[in-house]
Amino acid sequence: MRPHRDRLVEFFFQTVDPIRLDFFRRGMALSFLVYMAWWFGMDRYEWLTAEGFHYDAISERQHIPARWPLLHTWAVWPFATVLFTALVGMITGFKPRLATAVALVCSLYLHWVDNISAFTINKLFTMSCVVIMLAPSPRDYPLPDGSTRRMQVVWPVRVLQLTIMIQYFGAGYCKAFTPKAGWITGAYDVIHHTVRLRLGTAWEAMGDVRFHPDVLYTHLQGIYRTDLAAWMLNHLPLWSITAMMISALLFELLAPLLFGVKKLRPIAFAWGAGFQLMIALTMNKLFFFSFELVMFYFLFVSVPTLHKLAVWQRLQRRALAVDQ
Repeated sequence: MRPHRDRLVEFFFQTVDPIRLDFFRRGMALSFLVYMAWWFGMDRYEWLTAEGFHYDAISERQHIPARWPLLHTWAVWPFATVLFTALVGMITGFKPRLATAVALVCSLYLHWVDNISAFTINKLFTMSCVVIMLAPSPRDYPLPDGSTRRMQVVWPVRVLQLTIMIQYFGAGYCKAFTPKAGWITGAYDVIHHTVRLRLGTAWEAMGDVRFHPDVLYTHLQGIYRTDLAAWMLNHLPLWSITAMMISALLFELLAPLLFGVKKLRPIAFAWGAGFQLMIALTMNKLFFFSFELVMFYFLFVSVPTLHKLAVWQRLQRRALAVDQ
């Protein structure tokens, strides 16, 4: 029992290079900045002030949590300035903890001022800011040769890694096994009832599983349809769209394995990037969601690779400064 406990403690509390969390913080802030820039450019006043539609107090008490006070029209741009300044601070690394704290407060307000409109992007960013805020600061640890190395406790990275794996697997599980989810119907009931069946009749029970090959085909025709999705619907055979649907389902169900096993991570990166790219191109406004989820991939990239990328970024900035 002790070896298992020791491995679990090491898994969450060993010290590691802080570069993964650093890249993740920058990436999440960038994805949220792009999303907020789009929101503020579209309908900032309808969203944040009394100029837009909002549930009345009676409806809020009966159906949804009470929202936070709306902004006055004059306060929208000052609020935006504070939010975008904090996001830029998170991206550039200028006072990152303070910047994260300010961004967290702003994201909480954006969530609770209009809970109905708050998308998964808001929730994931808010949760990520909380983890980043609670993460212990990196510090110098002595090495056997007498030198020191900047290290950080790994549990924030583990929490975020588990978050994206649960996010993917949960989505796949709901598609595959939730009754009337549309992707595979009857599977949940089969699993539920086979517990009570004898081994000889278990195989017959699986005959209740009915697979619907046209779910993605019908989803592409909905309100999220893009021009590319319309082209696909008109020119691609149904079997190819069904293949995409099966590929998406398999990726989500296999995500914990693909991201959890180091040797399989290149497959996870390629498959996941293709999966998110297809969502971004075929479903309107879901580009922002795909962009944010891909930022979680930094948490699985090897430390040497991230250091090489960081060096390349510094060299590019120096070259740009020389050119100017």
